[in-house]
Amino acid sequence: MDDVRKVLALEYLKSTQASVEEISELLGFTDAANFRKSFRRWTGKRPSKCRLTQ
Repeated sequence: MDDVRKVLALEYLKSTQASVEEISELLGFTDAANFRKSFRRWTGKRPSKCRLTQ
């Protein structure tokens, strides 16, 4: 499940203007903080940094 969430998160950050909060909801996280922690574990980056570099 984490692999799917990671791929989708990267795609949403790259191709949409959805907020981190909106993306976390789309991926089924209970809150954005949990999403941010997971994203950092998956990629070593914050979601906002990933959006800027893609």
